Amino acid sequence: MNVALVRSLLDKHSIKDVHALMQRCVSGVSPTLEQIRNVRRKMLEEGAPKRPKNVSLLHIRDEPVEIEPVEFVPKPEPIVVFVAPRQPPKEPETFESQLARISAGARLIAAPDFRTGGPAYTLGGIGSALL
Repeated sequence: MNVALVRSLLDKHSIKDVHALMQRCVSGVSPTLEQIRNVRRKMLEEGAPKRPKNVSLLHIRDEPVEIEPVEFVPKPEPIVVFVAPRQPPKEPETFESQLARISAGARLIAAPDFRTGGPAYTLGGIGSALL
């Protein structure tokens, strides 16, 4: 057991906190709770000051500090975004107008299919293979 480490931890932490820290952080054999209590007892016999019971709540025991007033800064004006009105949907093209376009020289083009294919197996095939 590293007594110097335990003594330095006991200056600011409670006995149980030091025990928990030593169990989690020290590789090998960690000190027992009784060993840590013995180190604390020796520290008190040598004249170490007594700590408050709950060191982590010292900020609550302090007197409140007067805070300087802060100048109010107004929020900036929000940016207004105008959205154009939605265009009405186009009427579907009639068959006669399509024939008129073809007779005027329009041609059909192949539209590529960008959809991805499904998997190369099905759940039914997997289930029957397991039987």
